[in-house]
Amino acid sequence: MINNSDLAHKLPMIFLMEDDEDDIILFQEAIENTHYELCIFKDCHALVQALAELFPLGPSIIFLDINMPKKNGFECLIQIQALFAPLPPVFFLSNYTSNRSVDIARKLGAAGYLAKQSSFLRFTALITGILLKDWTGLTKRDFYIQLNDQTPAF
Repeated sequence: MINNSDLAHKLPMIFLMEDDEDDIILFQEAIENTHYELCIFKDCHALVQALAELFPLGPSIIFLDINMPKKNGFECLIQIQALFAPLPPVFFLSNYTSNRSVDIARKLGAAGYLAKQSSFLRFTALITGILLKDWTGLTKRDFYIQLNDQTPAF
């Protein structure tokens, strides 16, 4: 159980919904030199429970893997949008870069769609760039896409 009174020293937080251990380790290493605390959730239910315990406080940013057992990232975003508002920026992570998935992410109001990078350095640059950018004041028209395996430009 997360205690709201203990949050002052733990903010800012990243919520990551990811079931692949290798991707979790990669993400942990990518943010190791940042000032963020990483909270990892293996499914949507656990993420929703944590949001309920913290609301209206909570993470500064949420990353959702799309391909998850039980409830995929898209379904999870729909659920958390129905329960909690406002949400911090939400980014989808995926190994796949289909236009259909990008369109769904955009229509759901996500802040962006990120293809998992094959290079650790590129992945670190991508995540660090996302964390350094000020995402406050986003509108539905604002949407960040990183589909290729190139060093991201911010």
